[in-house]
Parts: sequence; structure tokens; C-alpha cells
Amino acid sequence: MPEPTTSSGAGFGLATNLAGGSVAVLGGFTTTEWMAIVGGLCAVLGLIIQAWATIRKDRRDELDYLARQKRNKKGCDDVEQD
Repeated sequence: MPEPTTSSGAGFGLATNLAGGSVAVLGGFTTTEWMAIVGGLCAVLGLIIQAWATIRKDRRDELDYLARQKRNKKGCDDVEQD
């Protein structure tokens, strides 16, 4: 089964990051402090979500790699016994 290029969590984090940055810039231009603050918080939240999704994907990839290595080693041991 092919792996998706990005996880849904990372995509959500990117969308949150972009939306938050846009709102922060818009709030800065209009000198509306609450828009700038909310936008900045959303941008930081988006970065946290992206980092969390990347860490989870790295862990899944590492577990998958270790499982494949174990399976390959077991397959090699079976061949040597024959």
C-alpha cells in the first residue's frame, strides 16, 4: 500500500499556520491588536501541530523499518537452515 506524501495532521498544521500568519499580518495592517494576537497564536499552534505530526510519522517509519529488518533477518535465518 503506498504511503501518503503528508499526514493529515501535518496538512492541518500547515493550514492552521498559514491562516494564523495571514490573520496576524492582516491584524498588523489594520492595527487591530486582537486580530494580530489571535493570528500569532494560530501560527504558533500550526507550527506545534506540524512538529507533532512529523515526530509521529518519524516514529511510525522507524517502527516499520525495524519490523522489516526483523522480518528480513528471520527470512535469511530460515534459508540458512535449509
